[in-house]
Amino acid sequence: MARLQGEKNVLLGWLYDHVLLEEGVQQNQARFFQVPVGQTIPGTAVQKTYSHTNLRTTGFLGSIKTFTITSFYLSPPPFMNADNVDNFIRGYAAFWVNDTYYPDYFTLNMFVGGSQWRESVRGPSAAPDTRAFTGDGRQDNILKYKRPYLVTIDSFENFYMEVNWDTPGYTPLEDQYIGCVIFGRSERPVG
Repeated sequence: MARLQGEKNVLLGWLYDHVLLEEGVQQNQARFFQVPVGQTIPGTAVQKTYSHTNLRTTGFLGSIKTFTITSFYLSPPPFMNADNVDNFIRGYAAFWVNDTYYPDYFTLNMFVGGSQWRESVRGPSAAPDTRAFTGDGRQDNILKYKRPYLVTIDSFENFYMEVNWDTPGYTPLEDQYIGCVIFGRSERPVG
């Protein structure tokens, strides 16, 4: 396919990021798309790679000219300590562009649909706790817009996904990576 200088590529694509919620550390807020590739994950000595995020600049699109969002997906760990699940899904989130959130705050329970319980298959000394799937397995995406291209991020606009937990917050009983994927249409200049 020939590409003309000064034109743009329009592609369906995604932006993704993971944040680490550390064991035993009270969390009141987690922000996605704030630590790009090559920077250190807060609370660790690990540098983010493309296995963690495809963001190259903090909260900005970088080489992408615009990104028009069609849906969001929040990905909690597939299994969590049973005591963590109910506390985790009490959280709420919003997607921010500059100083405006879209479309509105939503609960994490709307994303993960509550929990399914599974008894551990290991002996009580190896795994004394019940494990839970953090969701019902349907992975329904409640923020898939009926009207396409509802929110567009321009290259000069700051954006992030913010997850909040009210007091007393959320204290994971184990380290957890939480993921966020934003699907949409990206436009990049050819050249």
